[in-house]
Amino acid sequence: MSLIFDAQNKGMSIAFNAPQWTVLGWAKLTADVNRYTTIFDVSSGTGTNAYMQFSTNSGGQLLGIHLSSTGLDSLTLTPGAWYRVAIRRSASQFTLSVATATGTVSHGTLAVPAAYAPTTLRIGYSVWQDEPWNGPLAGFKVYTAVLSDAEVVTEFTRPEAIRTADLWASYPFDSPPGTADTSGNNRTLTSGGTTPSDSADSPPYAAPVPPPASVLNIGTAEGQNYFKLQLARPGDGSVITKTLAELQAGYTEF
Repeated sequence: MSLIFDAQNKGMSIAFNAPQWTVLGWAKLTADVNRYTTIFDVSSGTGTNAYMQFSTNSGGQLLGIHLSSTGLDSLTLTPGAWYRVAIRRSASQFTLSVATATGTVSHGTLAVPAAYAPTTLRIGYSVWQDEPWNGPLAGFKVYTAVLSDAEVVTEFTRPEAIRTADLWASYPFDSPPGTADTSGNNRTLTSGGTTPSDSADSPPYAAPVPPPASVLNIGTAEGQNYFKLQLARPGDGSVITKTLAELQAGYTEF
């Protein structure tokens, strides 16, 4: 599932001023409309060094970072194809990471302007109050930390967050939960006036790894009076193994 952002009033925004961050997700350009089309931006205005716009160029398909005085190009998008996209901001540089659904993720860097001090994250449209995206978005996550290359690639594999440390917000853009934040941090997006449309189109996420089966051993090689319980821990599938004595002592992690 995904949500379609294809008009200015379908864009979403939220106050955001973290000094370092990672924003990542999936994007598909439905059609080339021969203009800037914005996946997201993190900006305070349209003045010099005030904005970081992540969009196609004026031709409609070349994706990159756009600052007031410079930029960084990446891939030329093929309409109708899903792409994995991420930008990380450290104290000194932006790192742009982009790939097709199955290709190698490429990384490029661009210096952060000294006066850059964003106040707002916008998804699906730009600080210019136009130039909306034209297609579905999915699996968006916002961190107040600079994730590693490997962590970014791993986060692309699932719509929900895998790393929970420094997770600021998670917007799977499924239906449900629609535009809701599923991180537990209640970072509610402000609507531009019209809710983005539901779409059955979903990025080709990696299949979730099934957890190991629960096992209950009673009277095994350890002896006829032995009791051992194994359960898969929710979330990461790791195994909990506890004996009867441990359970009787008040163990409660399930």
